[in-house]
Amino acid sequence: MEGEGKRKRLEKDEYLNMTPHPIHVFDSSGTKEVHIFLASGYVLRLKSKKQVKLVAPEILRDFGVEVYTKQEFDGIEISGVDEADIPGFLAKYNNIIVSMPCAEYMVKSSIAIWRTIHLYIPDSGPEGGVRGKNGEIVGTKRLIDFTIL
Repeated sequence: MEGEGKRKRLEKDEYLNMTPHPIHVFDSSGTKEVHIFLASGYVLRLKSKKQVKLVAPEILRDFGVEVYTKQEFDGIEISGVDEADIPGFLAKYNNIIVSMPCAEYMVKSSIAIWRTIHLYIPDSGPEGGVRGKNGEIVGTKRLIDFTIL
């Protein structure tokens, strides 16, 4: 799709899609696409601590499967935005769309800026996700509101 992934200037009340891909929104039946939130080019991701390799149980080692400690998140990063500038960057927008792990981290963190932004995620669950022929997610029927204003 033309323009995907290119940054554009958004007005304060528009929705900034901070996932790395466009979000296709379908009607409630999941058959007709009604809107696309293009990828903004600003991708919000979680920063994580380094995972440590563990000794895998013997049966997993036999298959060549490695086991690591769980991921622990300790911040966010936005592509193209210096860490010190993140609060100011986000303050420009009323509505942002991020992934569920990012939204959950943001809500649990004590960063004040999250309490000034409407935070949404695309619903990919059984009721909201729209799947393709092979079971892959191709869109959503709705957004989930993670706002904590």
